Amino acid sequence: MVQHRRAVYRSRDEQETSADMYFCHVTTGSMAQGFASIYESAHDTLLVDKHVVCVYKDDEMRFPKSFTVFSMHEEYSQPGYFCLKAKQLGSFRQTIIKRSLLKYRKYGDTYISSEFYKSHVLNHTFSSSKDDSFDIFPAQKNDTGNGMHLIVRGDLTTILRMPLLRCVSTKLLLQQWISRPRKFLWPSRELIDAVCQQECHVLPVCSPDGKHRKLEWRVHFTMSELKLTDSWSQPQYKLFVLLKIINRTLYIPIHHALTSYMIKHVLFWMFETEDRMQFTEDNVFEALKVALEKLLNVLKTNKLQHYLTPEINLYENKMDYFTKQELLRKMEENIEEGADVLKHCPRINEALYKMTSLQLREYGSARDKLETLRLVRLHSWRHIRENRVQWHEGDELRPSEQLNKRIYFRMNDIVWPEWREYSSSDLDADDVRRMLREKIHDALA
Repeated sequence: MVQHRRAVYRSRDEQETSADMYFCHVTTGSMAQGFASIYESAHDTLLVDKHVVCVYKDDEMRFPKSFTVFSMHEEYSQPGYFCLKAKQLGSFRQTIIKRSLLKYRKYGDTYISSEFYKSHVLNHTFSSSKDDSFDIFPAQKNDTGNGMHLIVRGDLTTILRMPLLRCVSTKLLLQQWISRPRKFLWPSRELIDAVCQQECHVLPVCSPDGKHRKLEWRVHFTMSELKLTDSWSQPQYKLFVLLKIINRTLYIPIHHALTSYMIKHVLFWMFETEDRMQFTEDNVFEALKVALEKLLNVLKTNKLQHYLTPEINLYENKMDYFTKQELLRKMEENIEEGADVLKHCPRINEALYKMTSLQLREYGSARDKLETLRLVRLHSWRHIRENRVQWHEGDELRPSEQLNKRIYFRMNDIVWPEWREYSSSDLDADDVRRMLREKIHDALA
């Protein structure tokens, strides 16, 4: 299922990108990793400008005259942050880019302002959705305090879209990571090469203490990190999923100090510094205890090095003293419990201790079948959406639309076998559709 999720979302990104004149669409986060079903988390999408590119200051790559090119300079910024100086102003420039440029009078250099860029994004909508069930919300700050998302929210689905710029100097930016001595075999030389071949991105986010906050952008290695998670074995990504569930169930109610992104980087370090042969199906619970100890150490030391650029600290302590002590005590208790910590997670507890092996297999099979149908429907939804198809019994539909309708009915049969009886009763049709949507959501959440 993990591979199927990845294939569907990446294929859908290609469809969206080919249909968009201005932006490349890149699914990221748990969806792109394949570690979450469609309703388990928000759908994070990067919107990457097709006609703007950033290069590290020493990179001499050449680009078509239609491209706008910025060189990245870190001399006056915190680690991981850059000012973007115009190297080539292309003939094809979007309004947002034009309005975000600033000229430094003393030297005549032109820069692009992250602050202006964010401000102008507020006035634009980057959603390609034509579905009336979605509402478009303006750009908002994310949980880091200074990032930005455009939010598209439906009844049961939230899509977070982040406009940013692409950078093609990944290999130059990761020189220290490439040459870092490693004791074990992860990542392999082939994987390191693949990571460096990926484009990275720069986000309109300034550092907390930067001298040029209006001009600063933060580098983000989304595609490189996806290459790393793609290489994880089944026991390794199971460990990641278990940690996310534990964090969501036990720690976030106290404070949202730990994020899935931080957990991912803790595991990156763990997989590099530990023998990969230790991560097997037989010792997942032992590895879980080690990972929880490493997360506890992050809270105690207020430090988590970015895996690819260790000079960046990913952890920012936003808790008061008493909240932090409560969270530390909770984590220490859970570490002492060992594998029994999973008893506190309702769904895992039910699967491990309350369901027979046969019930668990049947439940897993039905859920996989339902999600597979949902992914197939998602993959073909763009064509259906653009034609504004409304499904009614007796309608003559094209073959692709008929297939989508049959998939919809099969999904309904899985979650509510009696739904047809209620559809033909006095119950309002909209209520039946709403109940079906909620049942599908609950089954896949």
